[in-house]
Amino acid sequence: MSDENHTISGTAVPVRGDGIESDQILPADAAGPAALFRDAGDGVVEYLRDERFADATVLVVNHAFGNEESRPALAETLSEWGIDAIVGESFSTAFPADCRAAGIATATAAERDVRAVQEWVLENPGGKLEVDVDEELLAYGVRNHDEREGGSYQPGFAVEEFVSVYVE
Repeated sequence: MSDENHTISGTAVPVRGDGIESDQILPADAAGPAALFRDAGDGVVEYLRDERFADATVLVVNHAFGNEESRPALAETLSEWGIDAIVGESFSTAFPADCRAAGIATATAAERDVRAVQEWVLENPGGKLEVDVDEELLAYGVRNHDEREGGSYQPGFAVEEFVSVYVE
């Protein structure tokens, strides 16, 4: 076993809305990444169709994502689409196991933290996130500020934001 932490890095896309059901993510009569989110509604797909988030590998979702019956094909299709991790407020009971089987990490965080990450992603398209699966932390964002050292300022000191997550 390696001493290295299992981390997932990439850019993200916010998927807003509570109770997004499996059939809204991937209709039962459909297959393949082209069908993902076709029936999800305008509010949900608003950023999924935005070119600024075209290469996202992390979904940042709200409450009860993947709600309804277990469908392993859903997680497999998300993986084919390029999703490596999903961070949300909560998931349906079977959804994390389906994702794990497809190689996608799922993690939950407090509502306020998820919404803060979603806002940061919107303000910073292409900004990197890192999910540390072993340490159960989500690192995102870099804030630049001046730090006073002695009588002078040291510009550009970067601070990462961290969110505790529970890896499912």
